[in-house]
Formats: sequence, C-alpha cells, structure tokens
Amino acid sequence: MTYYQRNLLILSFTIFLAAFSWEQIAPYLPLFLKELGITKDLPFWSGLLFTLQFLASSLMGPIWGKMADKYGRKPMVMRAGICLSAVYFGMSFCQNYGQLLFLRIMNGMLTGFIPGSIALIATNTPKQESGRFVSIAYTAQSAGVILGPALGGVLAAVAGYRSSMLLSAGLVLFAFILVTVMVEEREKPQAVAKTSIMEDIRYSFKMPVMVTVMSVEFVNALVMSALLPILALYLHSIAPDANKMISGFIYSMPGLALFLTAYSWSRVGEKISYTRTIIIGLTGVGLVGVLLGLVGNIWLFAVLYFIYGTFVAAVSPSSAALIATRVDADFRGRAYAMQQTARTIGLFVAPVVSGLIGNFIGLNWIFIVFGAAVLLLTLGVRTQIRSWDRPERGSIGA
Repeated sequence: MTYYQRNLLILSFTIFLAAFSWEQIAPYLPLFLKELGITKDLPFWSGLLFTLQFLASSLMGPIWGKMADKYGRKPMVMRAGICLSAVYFGMSFCQNYGQLLFLRIMNGMLTGFIPGSIALIATNTPKQESGRFVSIAYTAQSAGVILGPALGGVLAAVAGYRSSMLLSAGLVLFAFILVTVMVEEREKPQAVAKTSIMEDIRYSFKMPVMVTVMSVEFVNALVMSALLPILALYLHSIAPDANKMISGFIYSMPGLALFLTAYSWSRVGEKISYTRTIIIGLTGVGLVGVLLGLVGNIWLFAVLYFIYGTFVAAVSPSSAALIATRVDADFRGRAYAMQQTARTIGLFVAPVVSGLIGNFIGLNWIFIVFGAAVLLLTLGVRTQIRSWDRPERGSIGA
C-alpha cells in the first residue's frame, strides 16, 4: 500500500468520525437547550447557535486555508481535531446558554477538520487519482451524516445529551491521534509570495475555476439547507398520520444517495469531465426540486428525494475534484477553504429565505422556488464554465 492510499484509508475513517460526531449532536441541540432552561422562543435561540457558528466559520475559513498553504495541511487538520474535541468536551459541562453559545462560536472559528482533510488527500495524491480519492472522502463523510442522527438519538435517550457530547469529544480525539501518528504529508507546501487574506480572496474571484467552484458550492448548500428545516413540517402536511420513523427515513435519503453514488459520479467525471458532471447534477437538482413541491404522496416524495440526493452527490465531490486537478498545489489549502466558506454562506442564507417563502406562499413553494432558482443559476454556471473550460479529457478530469 502506498503512503497516499494509506492516507486515504485513515483520513476517510477520521472524516467519518468527525461527521458522525457532529451529526449525532446537532439535531438534538434544541432539546439540550430545554435542559439548560430555555423554554421561551426556543427556535430563535436554537437558530442563533447555528447562525453564529456558520458566520464564525465563514470568517475564519480563509485564514486557516492560508495557514495550511504556509505550514502544511496535516498540522491544520491536527489543530482542528484537538480544538473540536475540546469544544465537545466543554459542551458536555455547559450550565447555561451563554456558555453553549460561546463554544458553538469557538467551534466555527477553530475547526475545519473535514475540509482540511480533503485538502490533504488532494495534495498528496497523484493528479490522475485525486478526483476519485476526494469522492471517497465525501462518501465517508456522508456515512457519518447518515449514522450520526440515528445512533445519537439512541445514546441521548439512554444516557443523555451530555454523554453524546463526551462520546463526540472522545471520537474526535481518537481521530486526532490517528492523523498525528499514521498520516504522512510528503507533498509539503512550497514557499510562496506573502499575501494578505483579502488578496487571496480577490485572487480566488479572479480565477474562473474558483468562481465556478464557489458558485456551485453556494447553490448546492443553499438548496440542501433550505429544505431540511421545513422537511418534517412538509411531510406532516402531506401525510399527517405517517409514523415519525418514516420522516426520519426520508430525512436520511440524500445522505444515503451520496454514500451510494459519489464514487460512481467521480468515475463519470473522469470520463466526460467534472464540469459536465456538475451541470448534470445541478440540472437534476433543479428539476427534481420542482417536482418535490408538486407531489402529494409521501412515498413518491421519498423516491424523488433519493433521486434528488443522487444528483446532489454529483456536485460537491466534482467541484472538489476541480480544485484537485485545476488549482495549483500551493493554493489548494486556500481554495478548499474558499469552497467551504461559500458552502457556509449558503447554509447561513438558506433557512432565512426558505422561512420567508414558507410563511408567505406555502411550504411546497420552497421546493418549487429553489428548484427553479437552481435551474436559472445552472445556466449561468454553464455559461461561466464555457468561458474557461478546455476540451481536455481523462486524468485531469475536465
């Protein structure tokens, strides 16, 4: 086994642990707030936790990406791992809302384990295999997203929310140890000209491939984040008597689809180009998104939601593969950080917009409006790609 294959194996496992650790906590934070004594305006205070975390993450992402390109990706993954473990450990001892809010902000500011791990994989893998390896990492992340809420709910019911947080702290600490001991970074960053954060951001927006990646990641996060907060309400509206387990099953459909299809999409991208794969994925997301708002049967909705997740699975791994194959190695840490920042902004904006649409014209229109918006934005992305893409094939993935 080569060192980069071993890196993939270890980092995919640690990415799974990091995703699982967050997903087994996040769905139940509103209930933990009740335990802290928050009973009035619970949706507001719960939303504030996530909003400020996303804001902190979007502000700090470019900084950590710059440091990764200067000092190495492995040190930044290690830093993120130990900080994330400390945050979860601290959360388990919170006695009031202020303490929890502070730690969620610290979570956004100090972490970045998964994007850092993906950057480490991409920069220490031969170019012809990097796109496929990145897709495997995304598959590992989606496995954590699928299993986290289910097992987290069982643990919270049996041992309490604080025990779930302690478990997350222990799992991420274990991930930190694995990365420290077993991961190699042979392709270390080369000395580059000193630039400011603002210069790096401006440079990203001057790179056509990065404009495409950031646009795609923003749109992808926007549609996923817009639907999740209202999904349970919408399912109840079309099937009031449905078992809650059915809602949980449907909730997991996009993650399951990503787990099953991300690697296959990477193979498709290698053959027809990652840019074409992105266009196919966005077009499918838009069309199926509109259909989701038109169906009134919960089982048909479940099938369509899985198909929706299949098209979503074509987008993020392919945009990450574009960075791996089209961005210079000495800028990739910052490039992955900018990708994550664009995603975080989408996560930040979407719930507000979907809430307004749902309140004024109905829940089903959230699917229709966002689906139609994705189709329109896809035309813009396609035009933008045509301005810089080259008819190359094969190993570079575009």
